[in-house]
Amino acid sequence: TDTLVILMGMANLPHLIDQLIKNNKPLTTPVAVITCGTTPNQRCVTGTLQDIVELVRTENLDPPSVVVVGEVVRFHKALEWFNK
Repeated sequence: TDTLVILMGMANLPHLIDQLIKNNKPLTTPVAVITCGTTPNQRCVTGTLQDIVELVRTENLDPPSVVVVGEVVRFHKALEWFNK
């Protein structure tokens, strides 16, 4: 399956998600937004194209961030090394 990684995508997240949906990506496509990656302050919010913008707003994530779109997001819990 396809995986899309967008660096520093926080400011444009609503637009990026809208464009993916307009280009026929299913609403159920997994999405992860990771902020402060590889640091002790790393935070990750996962959802789908349908709900990720609202989840990120609710969690109040700040840049810098990486947005990952695709099935690879489903491995998030298994690869959660930073919480161990």
